[in-house]
Amino acid sequence: MKKKIILSYPEKRVREKVSSIAYGIMPIARALLKAGFEVQILDTRVQDYHNVDLKGVLLFGISTMTGPQIKHGIELAQWVRKTNKDIPIVWGGIHPTLLPEETAKNKFVDIVVRGEGEETIVELAKRLQEGKGYDDLPGLTFRNGKNIVSTQNSHHVDLNTPGLPPYHLLDKSKYDFKDFTSYCSSRGCPHRCNFCFNQEFYKGKWHSRNIDHVITDIKWMKKNLKCKRIGLIDDNFFVNKKRVEDICNLLIKEKVNVKWSAMCRYNYFDNYNLAFLRLIKKAGCYELGLGAESGSPRILKLVKKDITVKQILEGTKKCVQAGIHPVVSFMCGFPEETKEDVLQTLDVIDKLRKIDPDVEINGLFIYTPYPGGELFEILRDKYKVKFPRSLEAWSKWDFSSREILTWYPKDYLRFISTVSTIVRYQFLLPNLKKYAKKYPFKPTSLMFFASNWFFELSSKIRWKMRWFGMPFEWDAWDYVNRKVRGEH
Repeated sequence: MKKKIILSYPEKRVREKVSSIAYGIMPIARALLKAGFEVQILDTRVQDYHNVDLKGVLLFGISTMTGPQIKHGIELAQWVRKTNKDIPIVWGGIHPTLLPEETAKNKFVDIVVRGEGEETIVELAKRLQEGKGYDDLPGLTFRNGKNIVSTQNSHHVDLNTPGLPPYHLLDKSKYDFKDFTSYCSSRGCPHRCNFCFNQEFYKGKWHSRNIDHVITDIKWMKKNLKCKRIGLIDDNFFVNKKRVEDICNLLIKEKVNVKWSAMCRYNYFDNYNLAFLRLIKKAGCYELGLGAESGSPRILKLVKKDITVKQILEGTKKCVQAGIHPVVSFMCGFPEETKEDVLQTLDVIDKLRKIDPDVEINGLFIYTPYPGGELFEILRDKYKVKFPRSLEAWSKWDFSSREILTWYPKDYLRFISTVSTIVRYQFLLPNLKKYAKKYPFKPTSLMFFASNWFFELSSKIRWKMRWFGMPFEWDAWDYVNRKVRGEH
């Protein structure tokens, strides 16, 4: 009887080592192992899939988000189908969940597992192993002849199953655990930001792992992975303030002594005094990721962020006072946005830098509509934006891709592209300098040494004058940067 299941994380190019594990498929692997299946993890960032043995495989799982990852998923599926056409190819993750019927139409997709897949995949594997049907199993979408069938939705899974993700399935030499690793203590978010997939994926719900499990997990990671820092990749770690306080008090009491970072919302700071922030700092929090999104009150209201500019400034100030490093991200390119809205965002960035020059502005990213958010539906219905209609077409839908912003004139698109590029350049500059200093004779470093003085001067002048017209130098910078990242 077949028991082997391969769970894959498709990504581009094979590397020697990466800093983060494919965390999303690890809970699935844990559930399958607990049910008695043999599980193999295939992370194509660090593994060549051609070397994987498909003999005796019960099913092949592919997890993917919207965008280029789909392309690599299809490549994997084609290889599986060519090598052994009898292996069911099961897709899951964010994109297949948001567009299950469209995904299931692809000839390299046999079954889609929607939503949180732990319980669904285990029951599906049992049915496949026993040769039974699965048309009554919640959380599935699949082809039945010429028809696409979707069963009822599955429920949210219980996150309190004892045990960590199965790190023993990974080749630890391929992952840099000692510096940083990821951990998820909760899922979902109760807020209504209309550009986010969360409302559709988790239906506005939030659920969490209990505190004792969280502390046990973190202590295990510190001891066994020897990690110095843990990134909490929860969609919203701070939903329950009391839970955060209890976790922090236990981390301090049990002297876990590990640094950690997390995402937080600015409106939460209205209920956070310095004593609370100093508590999380003492418990190891060194950095908070904060989504400001815009410096325009009108845009903040449009995207239903439910925060104010005052909260952005006051929350950042509190972080700095508590000794926690704030990393702030903004967005532009929303429908109905004007140049004045973007300039208001630049003014807020200046105010944040006055609070503390070390406040990190992660970027002013160009809004990319993804399936699942209310804003996506507005663009489709009101602005008649033609979104992809197939799995293959969605593979070309890339984060911050200029080509997809069809609801704006070209001159405005060039304006926000230039502003976005300059903000990202300012964020990357310290690391670029460190890299060039460490590897002074590499071609990219030599090019940086030769040209950076000009770009640094240009960014300062353009920023101060708020002049972003005729940006020929930044067109060149953006082209080279994309070339280096393999986007051209």
